[in-house]
Amino acid sequence: MTKLNLFDVGKKLKEMKITVFTPQDMIMMSGAKKRAVNGFLSYNTKKNRIIKLKKSLYAIKDEYISPYLIANKAYLPSYISFETAFSYYHLIPETVYSVTSATTKTSRDWTINEVSYLYRTIKKEAYTGYVLKVIEDNQIQIATPEK
Repeated sequence: MTKLNLFDVGKKLKEMKITVFTPQDMIMMSGAKKRAVNGFLSYNTKKNRIIKLKKSLYAIKDEYISPYLIANKAYLPSYISFETAFSYYHLIPETVYSVTSATTKTSRDWTINEVSYLYRTIKKEAYTGYVLKVIEDNQIQIATPEK
């Protein structure tokens, strides 16, 4: 049986460069059973050591979490698009106050860590025109400037 401890889990996540994770990620990383991982996450969330971003999505407290990474992980499949991508590429002068993504699933809106995340439905045929870019040391799916 694998014993989970916050220090070791945090160290392993840093080594793997993972800042946002799911219980399944922890099971694969640690080899622990699902029940042990769920208990570990529940306990450390209550102790305010781990942040529950949304259902089945967590982060270690006091670690910087890129809003773009949260947007990519919170609702799959999705990629950063619309005014957020325009702002990232400096194509608009306005400040953008939410992170907007394109998805083939139902449109959704969430507030996570005081940041508004908007997901807008597009047709499956239009779900193209994005690239994988390194932004703030994270692999992020974002629309190309042409999109």
